[in-house]
Amino acid sequence: VAGKVIKGDGHHKSKEDFTWLEPYSGFPGAPAPLKKLWKNQGVTDQFEHRDFQAVTASDSANLEMLQALMRNGVMILDNVTATKEANVLFKFASDCLGGMQKDPARDEPNWVIQKKASAQSVSYAQEKRLNNHTDQSIPAHGIPALLLAVHYVSGTGCNTLVDGYAVAEAMKQYHPEAFHLLSTYGNPQERDYVRSRVDSTQEGTQSMLISTKQPIIQTDSNGGIVRIQYNEVFRTPSTVPFDKFEAWYEAYLLWNDMTHGPEFEVEVPVGHGQMLILDNWRVLHGRAGRKSSPDRIIMGGTVVREAFHSQVTRLMRAQYPVNDYASTVDGQHPVL
Repeated sequence: VAGKVIKGDGHHKSKEDFTWLEPYSGFPGAPAPLKKLWKNQGVTDQFEHRDFQAVTASDSANLEMLQALMRNGVMILDNVTATKEANVLFKFASDCLGGMQKDPARDEPNWVIQKKASAQSVSYAQEKRLNNHTDQSIPAHGIPALLLAVHYVSGTGCNTLVDGYAVAEAMKQYHPEAFHLLSTYGNPQERDYVRSRVDSTQEGTQSMLISTKQPIIQTDSNGGIVRIQYNEVFRTPSTVPFDKFEAWYEAYLLWNDMTHGPEFEVEVPVGHGQMLILDNWRVLHGRAGRKSSPDRIIMGGTVVREAFHSQVTRLMRAQYPVNDYASTVDGQHPVL
């Protein structure tokens, strides 16, 4: 339900206006998000666009953009201020998204990706395909960041996008056992922040190793899909029980096929003067091979759930009404 901005008249918004925001409240028992699922529609550009200047100039436009983003999982901003620096991205994240997540392994909160000859990391080998994935980012309390923002400061490219919720729902309907396995057993991943950034133009400040072991499809107590967490590059040896491994691996291969197949994968041309914003809990992203210009330079960063939730609540100028499910958990008051 679309929220309306209320001026400072002392009134609070109705509970219904917050329905779309509840899944991101952070309270135990919060419902899974309700989404409008999408597949490849076979058109040149099937995603919504907004004007960067309009979004940054108005609280109401900012709020509407965030609601549309979380409804569809994808937003493209046009007419972004031209720059070769990260200041535009950083200010936009601070003013409109809630603030960029600080990276503890480098001075800058944002990353920079540009072509490098003989790159060891596929991220910097821009002529090659980058398979679809969600960003592991720097997990806050073990949870990946909610939003990913990517600013094309130079050149053009072709991103690939997949609605992970749509893939999971299709798997649940047509391959229920595979869905059960991928939503039950953890998928160990490990990222070395020094080795994975060996081709970066940015300097690291310290080493860091992040390990996770979450299912690819994460659900709530009612089976609703809450989050997709998948990155093949960082996968480590499986800990699935021996008698379940063969079936789990078949399900894993099926997931990989579905997330890279023509039914669900969408190619999206993006270029200089545009910014791509994604729901990182839902949308897998990648790069089509041999479709990037040699001068392609992108800068990006992540926004955690807490920052997003704070920004939206501020824009709606209201106190967040907590449902009964969030009042207590085992006698303890939850903390955001």
